[in-house]
Amino acid sequence: MTAPADSFARDARVIGLVAAGHTMSHMFVFLLLPLSVRMHDELGFSYLEVGILAGAFSVGAAVCQTGIGFVVDRIGGRAPLILGVAVLSGAVMGFGLVSSFWAMLPLAVIGGIANSVFHPADYAILSASVAEHRMGRAFSIHAVAGNAGWILALLGPDLADIVGLKGVFLVAGGIGIAVSFALLLQSRHLESADGRARRREQGGSTSDGIALLLTVPVILLFLFQMFHSMSLGGIRTFGIPALHDLRGFEDTVIAKALIAYMVAASVGNLLGGWLVDRTGRPQLVFFGAIGTVFVAVNIIGAVPLPLYGVVPLMMVSGVAHGAIMPTRDLLVRRISPPGQMGKVFGFTSTGLSIGGFMAPVLFGWVMDAGDPSWVFFGSAAVMLLAVATFVETNRNVGRARATA
Repeated sequence: MTAPADSFARDARVIGLVAAGHTMSHMFVFLLLPLSVRMHDELGFSYLEVGILAGAFSVGAAVCQTGIGFVVDRIGGRAPLILGVAVLSGAVMGFGLVSSFWAMLPLAVIGGIANSVFHPADYAILSASVAEHRMGRAFSIHAVAGNAGWILALLGPDLADIVGLKGVFLVAGGIGIAVSFALLLQSRHLESADGRARRREQGGSTSDGIALLLTVPVILLFLFQMFHSMSLGGIRTFGIPALHDLRGFEDTVIAKALIAYMVAASVGNLLGGWLVDRTGRPQLVFFGAIGTVFVAVNIIGAVPLPLYGVVPLMMVSGVAHGAIMPTRDLLVRRISPPGQMGKVFGFTSTGLSIGGFMAPVLFGWVMDAGDPSWVFFGSAAVMLLAVATFVETNRNVGRARATA
């Protein structure tokens, strides 16, 4: 018996499929950084080189993401999502077959281009296929799935103890290929007939789409995404080697602390969505959360705490960081006219990609300069810029709808 188009079972299937792809995206993009100590020791890479490789994923995504958003609004997100998972998986498998920085760099760029599909495709599929009254939960689960990818990447040092450094890349890429085949087999569920009809009716012209992207709220949200990505990226990219150098913790131990951070962030994703729905005041949720992160990150960088002091602070920071994400996604949705979500998410997510490139390069340079505490102080400082752009985006949010 076929489930009706707006049934819970169908929505759960769509959310699960999209979430699986999002998990792969985050796992692959983050995979290099937990392995940075081993790449430094075994392959002779500098931390800056590891940062450049990680940043190259973001460069590839930044170049293509806005264009992919227009494509998704025109043809739907199903085909780009499946192809993106497959190509990204292949690029990561390639890391396991080479050993030099210059061989890995083009693979990272190719992987970044493939990774450009996820935000525009994911949100377009969810918006076109999931019932409106489940949309908030769909976005929260999507964010949690991304965190699951970070957590899987943090298991890289443990997996390297079993299969070796190169084996990690081969195993991870193989998992991604399997997920891409699963998405292909279930692809008919990734967009409903009603969703296709709405997309064709509401897509708008290319010139209208470009005009929308040049409105003040969309540009401000682009900047917010960039600064937020940089502030978050400091901890996620070089938190392991920074705490290794500052406190002498082993990389596998710090990876477990970051896993705790990401689990806490998943709790924060769900808690933030509930608070926003409950209070109707996303700005209050945002300011409370980002203020908590600011204080916790500065304490981690400034105070020589033992591991049992660092882990609770990281978990508090994780919950607060997670709570920010639903406020961000709902703000993008408020700005996006019907049928335009792919391009708005694609363009603003380019800010995420640019921040994702700048963070590992900047903080890799900080690590090589021998001042790892600035991984935490610098992350906190960039949060202040994110706050400023968030405030201005909210002030101007009504203009985008008036322009569209």
